[in-house]
Amino acid sequence: MISKITKSDDLYDYHRPSRPENFIGREKIKQEFWDFLNNVKTSETDLRIICFSGRTGLGKSSLIVKLEEDCSTKLEYKDRFYIYATDVTSVNEKTAF
Repeated sequence: MISKITKSDDLYDYHRPSRPENFIGREKIKQEFWDFLNNVKTSETDLRIICFSGRTGLGKSSLIVKLEEDCSTKLEYKDRFYIYATDVTSVNEKTAF
């Protein structure tokens, strides 16, 4: 099962990804993401899907929620790229292909 990533309702909700306005840090990985989108825009890559992986609690979902928000508000990306942030942690490794 693949589900949409939802964000927390307030700063004190520690069970879901942070709200974009509360997200700080991860500047290097954010820049790598924007570089990826620029490569898509200039046809330097055929890829259209990006995946962030790692241990639980590293902030992957919070990062994706932040990038999704930024992508919808940055003039150079708004209306040109669509991010659909999904969580695949519920995928059963035995049935995944």
